[in-house]
Amino acid sequence: MPYVQIRLSSAPAGSLELLGREATRLMAQVMGKRREVTVVEVVPSAGAWFVAGEPATGPSAYVDIKITRGTNDETQKSRLLADFQALLETALGALGAPAYVVIHEVPGSDWGYAGRSQASRQGARL
Repeated sequence: MPYVQIRLSSAPAGSLELLGREATRLMAQVMGKRREVTVVEVVPSAGAWFVAGEPATGPSAYVDIKITRGTNDETQKSRLLADFQALLETALGALGAPAYVVIHEVPGSDWGYAGRSQASRQGARL
């Protein structure tokens, strides 16, 4: 039940839909997650982004990914980081700051979906 939030300093036309579709595809293809329960939120910012204390000169992005702990290996996570960077560059063009992509592995006991923990849904021991 992955959740992906993509925060943007600016959003070129068509980029929101592209990011939503492609982020879902990456979660399915790279991480083996089910598309039907993958949620992607793309948030264009109304605020100002700064790098080294100065306004960012081009699009910037921060991606926050939440998955259940222990469901993916290091190879999958490394590939996802690289593939997300490529997706951001494709969707946004030349970035004005380094993109940050963070994968949070949440314990199954702390991750709820439809009122039940992932641990209980998977029959895992808490």
